[in-house]
Amino acid sequence: MSVLVLAVAAVSSWGVVRVTLGVMGSTRVLPSQEDRPARLRTIAMVYVQAETEFLRDQPYELFRNAACVPPAGAPSPLPDSRTITPASGTPPRLSNEPLVPQPFDSADVLLADEPAVGPLPSDSCLPRRVTINVYLTAADRAASPPNVFLRGETAVAPR
Repeated sequence: MSVLVLAVAAVSSWGVVRVTLGVMGSTRVLPSQEDRPARLRTIAMVYVQAETEFLRDQPYELFRNAACVPPAGAPSPLPDSRTITPASGTPPRLSNEPLVPQPFDSADVLLADEPAVGPLPSDSCLPRRVTINVYLTAADRAASPPNVFLRGETAVAPR
């Protein structure tokens, strides 16, 4: 009876043993086809969250639209559409802005006016919608309409 119990325990834990050996480098465990999309989605979500947090920490003056009257000495606003790639020197990437993770081709950071509720502010500085689109391949980005792998959005308002 005890041999049967040990045999059942050994057979049921073989998957754990394979993964453990794979982590140690003794054997190679390939992910199943079902795991890959989930892992890619997680990587993309982490990037979108990091980019969103990075952009939230930037001053509103970078996001203002053309009608917004900037304060004296304000930096030039970002273009309404930027493409960021995994390459570290991609202009117009901001200093310390997160890089697009390696399995992905690029990400677009898009700015658009957010509809205002109530009267418009006197300086015309409306909230801006920031959309981050992540593309797995260059063909996905070039498709019409683009095949977005993951999209994240947030709003930025004058402070």
